[in-house]
Amino acid sequence: MSRQSKGRIQSSLHYNLMSAAFKVRDFIRPRNLLLQEAGIMEGYTVLDFGCGPGCYILPLVKLVGDSGKVYALDINTMAIRSVQKRIDKYSLRNVSTIASGCETGLPGSCVDVVLLYDVLHYFGADERMKLYHEAVSYTHLTLPTKRIV
Repeated sequence: MSRQSKGRIQSSLHYNLMSAAFKVRDFIRPRNLLLQEAGIMEGYTVLDFGCGPGCYILPLVKLVGDSGKVYALDINTMAIRSVQKRIDKYSLRNVSTIASGCETGLPGSCVDVVLLYDVLHYFGADERMKLYHEAVSYTHLTLPTKRIV
């Protein structure tokens, strides 16, 4: 299964080009700087919605520490495999993958932060609102402390 983008399926070529572009971007501006700005702290549970090749996984693991949890969700099986390779390579015990387009299978109100980095451009306006409301339902913090970044 591949990411659906405005009715089209994301090809392997597109995914590989996107992954290469992210590597360049991450070299120029490491993801840990962006995540620190999001206020993610030790012990947090984070849902990386549309995790792609897993650019945020290692910095997230460092921020949430051993007491935190990271869920990496993507519809693209290549992305899930990429994240799983990172999990295996670095023996990450607090990272789980979720192969899905939107449904997480997680109970409501179970995460502190939902990351929507590098994913919103794949959705139209109506889909973005649905995704936002879905993301809000996963967070257990009360407004205004819910974090959807």
